[in-house]
Amino acid sequence: MNISTAIHMFIKVVLREQKIPFEIRSNHLDPTIIEKLQEAELEMKHTSKRYSKEDILESMNRIIG
Repeated sequence: MNISTAIHMFIKVVLREQKIPFEIRSNHLDPTIIEKLQEAELEMKHTSKRYSKEDILESMNRIIG
């Protein structure tokens, strides 16, 4: 399989499934980042509030420093 075919297949799966078809994880996440991600997940489950891309990037920049 060439790279073009692999990318085409990947894009088709992303569009069909509406998600990245694999888990992304790291063994080196800062505990503060993990805590903030868990807080965000809880908030998403318990509210209908949604944030813009700009809001998210601004918040990430504040956390990262």
